[in-house]
Amino acid sequence: GYLISGGVDGTIRFWDVLTKSPSCKSLLQSKHGEVTALHVDGGEIYSGGVDGCIRIWDEDSGNLLYVLQNAHVETVTAITVDFRFLYTASEDKVLKAWTRNNLTVIHHVNLQSISSQLVADGKGNLYASDKKLRVWDVDGLLDKGFGETADTEETAIVGHTADIVRSKRNLLSDGSSRSLNEDFSASVSDVDEEFGIMNVLDTGSERNRFMKFLRERCAQESLLFWIENAKYQKLANIVSKRGLQREASKILQNFIEEGSPQEINISAEQRNELLNLDPEDFSANTFIVANNIMIELMETNFLSSYLRARHLPQYSLRKDPSNRNLN
Repeated sequence: GYLISGGVDGTIRFWDVLTKSPSCKSLLQSKHGEVTALHVDGGEIYSGGVDGCIRIWDEDSGNLLYVLQNAHVETVTAITVDFRFLYTASEDKVLKAWTRNNLTVIHHVNLQSISSQLVADGKGNLYASDKKLRVWDVDGLLDKGFGETADTEETAIVGHTADIVRSKRNLLSDGSSRSLNEDFSASVSDVDEEFGIMNVLDTGSERNRFMKFLRERCAQESLLFWIENAKYQKLANIVSKRGLQREASKILQNFIEEGSPQEINISAEQRNELLNLDPEDFSANTFIVANNIMIELMETNFLSSYLRARHLPQYSLRKDPSNRNLN
């Protein structure tokens, strides 16, 4: 029941707007100049300021949890998050994507002008405004930043100063773009002539095409889960026990809990087993059974129609799908 705002006085204020006379109930003092960007998600407040830093606060206690020093060289203008990434923009005309688990910048895009707003819709799309409304498909971020198969559509809304533009483009890893004409009918040069579901999943460019195919059918949660599990398995070897518990909790919240944003299709018994698992027992193989179920679902329900749409041959023999990671 609160509205949270940031201001030029360097404060973040909590407003009770459910009363006849809205009033400020509490505030955070950033002590680092104007608060120029603000985003609230999952009990955390993300703020940006004139010093180019990003600060993350605990919404309940008001404690400062983390500071991304020198995130940008100029004033931060926009912040948003989805369940995988933190996105920031600045007067330096740079859009950056950071991993949420360790707050490491994985890529940046040079914009034509300052972006005053960023929106992540939780479905793999990122929206930015810099005179034009720009929409990115950001699944390529998992491999190589805004990767070779990440589509973008650029649209200038009537009333803005730019011309109205609508184009289908392919954003390269250096932030430039080229036309994308191949869609699903192009040949594939980086996979075997005959391939099955694991060839699709294990090849970055083919996996991104498959993601687009699934998204158009509102069925992308299986592949998103497979990707997150692959990341989770990699992290299991390099993060602390507490860090692994935190990553597992994110997967449970986003994929396993009933009504979660990308709830996957597993049995009630399997769901309850995962949700009731002692955090001390989380390991690299925590989600391996659910992962293999998702592979089976994708192969059974979507592979044939995907390969027909791509005009590619398929074969039915699939090797052991377990413990498969991203390239």
